[in-house]
Amino acid sequence: MPTTDAPTEPELLRARLRTQRRFRLTELLVAALTLVVILAILLALPPGADESTDEVTGAIAAIMVVIGLQWALMLRLGWRVYDRPASRRLRRKAPFRGWWATPFTPLLALALALPWALDGVLGTRETLAEDLWLLFLLFVMAAGLGLLAVPAVLVPVEMLLRGVVRLVTARGPADRQEGTSYLWGAFGIAALTTFVLVVGAGADFDTGGRAAWGSVVLALLGVPLGYDVRSPVLLWVGRVVLYAFLAYVVVEIVRRRRSSGRPAAEK
Repeated sequence: MPTTDAPTEPELLRARLRTQRRFRLTELLVAALTLVVILAILLALPPGADESTDEVTGAIAAIMVVIGLQWALMLRLGWRVYDRPASRRLRRKAPFRGWWATPFTPLLALALALPWALDGVLGTRETLAEDLWLLFLLFVMAAGLGLLAVPAVLVPVEMLLRGVVRLVTARGPADRQEGTSYLWGAFGIAALTTFVLVVGAGADFDTGGRAAWGSVVLALLGVPLGYDVRSPVLLWVGRVVLYAFLAYVVVEIVRRRRSSGRPAAEK
């Protein structure tokens, strides 16, 4: 009788549970390391530091960077665990249970900073509640920026490295095609991120939210209405990126139509 080396369902279930336990342990260790680093940053403040000094500003910025890095790392690792190939039955038996320690990091960081806030080092010495609320908002904003860094920075860098490795170790056309697709994906995401940042930095829009899309379109078209130019160079860089993308889309559409029309013409 032919034998197969395919893993059985109990083996797949144990492997899935083992992977999730490793992720939860990793998340707990990273959260503990994050809090230790934040405490070290706070302890490095001079005893008589004032809230307006560069040391205090640098400490708050460093804490925000640490929280953002933690959230970005945990989101990427957790998503890889969540997105692992598995059947619906396995997902029901072993649902993903993660990200239970990371969301509490801003609150725990605020608790660590409480003694310094009480001493007036991390506040204005006017209202403690306002000082704590401002710190909490800054820490939450850092976490949000960490989440945004995943699709904007980590994913294209990871795709770029995978594409380079795939091309270097390619054994056939399929591997080279996969490596090329990784590179194109990385360049596309990087171009989109650059486009958003450059346009946002190159113009100051009068409206916000959905109403700002009209001003964005006018700025890209060069119509002076609904926005103020901050940097003409950055705005033109954004336009060049947009025009290059549109040209690429048009070329791809034409190429695919020609390739799809050739077999019909040959028949």
